Amino acid sequence: MFYENDKKQTFFNKGEAYEFAYLIIVLQTCQHNPSVKQKTDIKAFIESANLACPKSKDRLDQTFYEHIYNSVTNNPFYTPSSRSLIDENFN
Repeated sequence: MFYENDKKQTFFNKGEAYEFAYLIIVLQTCQHNPSVKQKTDIKAFIESANLACPKSKDRLDQTFYEHIYNSVTNNPFYTPSSRSLIDENFN
C-alpha cells in the first residue's frame, strides 16, 4: 500500500519497500526484546538497509535512516493483546 501511494518514489520497487518494512520489524525486535542482549547500532542498521535495498540506497539519505532508527529505538510499537476480528474493537 505504501509503495503504490508514495509520490516521492522513496524505494526503487515494491520488493525493496517490503524488505525495508521487514528491516524495521527486525530493528524493533532487536531494540526492545529483553532477550536480545546486543542492540543494533545505527551503523549496522544502515548497512543492513543498503544490503536489503541496494537499488534504493541512492534515494535514501542519511537523515532518512537516522529518523527511522531513532523513531523505532525511542518509541517501541506494540500490538493489542487481544482483538475481535469481526468488529475490530481492541481490549
